[in-house]
Amino acid sequence: MDAHMELSPGWAEPLLAEILKDRTKIVAPVIDDIDDEDFSYKRVEVDQMRGGFNWKLRHAWIEPLKYENLDSSDPFPTPTIIGGVFAIDKEFFFASGSFDPGMKIWGGENIEISLRIWRCGGSLLIVPCSRVGHIYRKKSPHSVPGGFRGQLETEGINIGRCAHVWLDEYVDFYSYMNTKELKLGDLKKRLLLKRGCHDMNWYLSHIYPDSPLPTKYKYVGQIKLEASGQCLDGIGLNGEEVGLRLCHGLGSYQIFILKDSGQIQCDVHCLMPSDKDTKRLIKGPCSFQNQNQKWSVKKNGQIIHSLTGKCLTFESTSINIVKTSPKSILNYLADLTKESLMETVIPGPILSECDFNIDSQIWKMDSPLSWRRK
Repeated sequence: MDAHMELSPGWAEPLLAEILKDRTKIVAPVIDDIDDEDFSYKRVEVDQMRGGFNWKLRHAWIEPLKYENLDSSDPFPTPTIIGGVFAIDKEFFFASGSFDPGMKIWGGENIEISLRIWRCGGSLLIVPCSRVGHIYRKKSPHSVPGGFRGQLETEGINIGRCAHVWLDEYVDFYSYMNTKELKLGDLKKRLLLKRGCHDMNWYLSHIYPDSPLPTKYKYVGQIKLEASGQCLDGIGLNGEEVGLRLCHGLGSYQIFILKDSGQIQCDVHCLMPSDKDTKRLIKGPCSFQNQNQKWSVKKNGQIIHSLTGKCLTFESTSINIVKTSPKSILNYLADLTKESLMETVIPGPILSECDFNIDSQIWKMDSPLSWRRK
């Protein structure tokens, strides 16, 4: 348990009761918020949020699933847990591989233990009757050797070790989306832990079917507006409108996955109309059960929203072709910073009535991402 936690009365008993039933379980409480300035305590609005991960293999909260015969107070399975607080049988912890001794300080250990426990015969549960408050700081109060760059490198090594041991073939996708090569150290002993365990495809099929990894899909790559040479860009936070920027070919948040389910996914978010303005498009938390996230693609390039029958459209009356492109992700991020500082309004797609004669409705999915290594 991390030090910046506040325990609610009776937090331990529900966790211990689950371990008593089955010592191969890892159990975690519901995590409430504590303000880092005035220490006020705020209960989260949805107790059934699950843990997942994003393209960088960092923890992300994901949408609840509907389970038959489960009460709102019943424990429910989660693909991952956070590393700050959980309970596990001590003997099982060490017998199953404990923490990776090659990881340092912070980062990646929660995803590693989550994948390992699920794949090797255990399970992970969140227990709503147990609640713990967590202080989310705006920045870390601790110093790390090498400063901010050292912190990123340490986390990158930790997560990289997890990816190269447990992602199986999907490590190629992780490596493409996180291009910096780091020295990960010796992985031989950690790889031995996989013997007799389920593979990653089993985990993605049975435990995390709504993961952001490209599993059941029709297309992975850029979605380009043919008339302008610009691409859909998902950079930003959950709930923000999707942008349209120059196609840079550098991956990152210009990569979208058209899933067999009809969802258009960017990381852990899916393209959908805004509740506030149904003409505007945002990234919302992906959910199989949300019909507002379903799309179909016609052969002529139109992308049609299934619920409304309207088409993905670039709203500008005049399409400007930008003739320069960033040479690296760092240049791209610098451009985004300038946009933010200047409060630049980035044009984005909207939903409008379909008309195959309008160039601003013709999109190309002709640059598939070759993420699998030969």
